[in-house]
Amino acid sequence: MFFLASFASISVLSESVAAAYSIELGEFRWNRFPLRVFVDMNQWSVFSYSVAVREAVESWIESIWNYTYSFGDPSLMMVSYVFYLGGVNSSGGYDVVVSFCRDEISPSSRIVGWTTCKWDIATHEPISPISISIATYSATADDLFVRCVAAHEFGHVLGLGHASSERALNGPELMYYASVKDQVVCPSTLDVYGLTVLYGGSFGKTVELPLEMPYEMLAGGDVSRVPVAFLWEVYKKYVFAVIAFLFVLVVFVVLWKNVRLSAER
Repeated sequence: MFFLASFASISVLSESVAAAYSIELGEFRWNRFPLRVFVDMNQWSVFSYSVAVREAVESWIESIWNYTYSFGDPSLMMVSYVFYLGGVNSSGGYDVVVSFCRDEISPSSRIVGWTTCKWDIATHEPISPISISIATYSATADDLFVRCVAAHEFGHVLGLGHASSERALNGPELMYYASVKDQVVCPSTLDVYGLTVLYGGSFGKTVELPLEMPYEMLAGGDVSRVPVAFLWEVYKKYVFAVIAFLFVLVVFVVLWKNVRLSAER
């Protein structure tokens, strides 16, 4: 059994300002990564749109890493993707399909992006593929516009709803219901914090950003200092695994040589 949901982004900004910094969480989360993201290049697209979509998805990965290093929370480090492009490396079996449409999603709606998803209500697992539609006005929309809409819709793909505020302290809020068209917008601390709660097992809720956490747009990958202690906590299990493997390998080689010497005698 599954539910069907649609999310929309609108091309104009509201003048209202929310009193609290909160974001809606959806009813699903991905249990497998990387996500297989396919961009369908049709008559309403140009090649540069595929680059814009990839930059949009990559901004989520970079912002998650920024959040991870800044706040010491590695719970989203599994989030990753593989990119496929129609006519280049298409293969099938996609988790996310991005396509382009001529004008707004519905007549006179001003909706320029739409995400449609299904999920199993028992397991909260998405049913692939989730589809994203982006209006390009007969391929005349600029790349920045496509990137902004794609980034917002990919937030829905990951399981987020809409944020209550249209601005963070240092820039627009990506997951506000209206899209910003004239500047690069990255996910905010609110957006990524919402994902940590969602992927921690809380579904269908509205969560507020903790008071101790600044409400900022995360500049993708712009991390000035990575705490060495935190990196050690994240990667020490891999270091120990490599050391253990090398130790076993050395023991095996020594034993093998001893067996060879005994046989030669």
